Amino acid sequence: MILPFLLFISLVHASTCATDISSFRKIMGNDSFPLLWRETTADDGKPLIVKISEEKGKLFLQFVKSKEGLWAEGTADICKNEEIIASISKEQIRLGKAAHWILKMSMKGGAKFKLNMITDNVLKISTFGWSGEFVPTSLSD
Repeated sequence: MILPFLLFISLVHASTCATDISSFRKIMGNDSFPLLWRETTADDGKPLIVKISEEKGKLFLQFVKSKEGLWAEGTADICKNEEIIASISKEQIRLGKAAHWILKMSMKGGAKFKLNMITDNVLKISTFGWSGEFVPTSLSD
């Protein structure tokens, strides 16, 4: 009796994970979900640019601080359970010179980013001690 209940609970709480751009877009609920985003909440005039891509058959997240360079990047596991979480392991994360020392300390063991669509064109990304709102962009913006 207990085994069927545990199986039911595990199925109810099972995560759906993206393995490529197509499955990532399905998790996000939009088959044409943009892959390049610009931060609108930066208070220093140097918004982060977030790029989602595939590298070597895996999803890859890159955060670049405008006018400063790499903030953080790495191969990411992006899964949806109750929330959509992008996880970059300790072995996969690379922190750049543009990352503040507090960020470097908090992410040296890896990072988890919560992805939440606030409206159709506003993506909120948050992690320990930081969050920002982003809008779709292009390389020419």
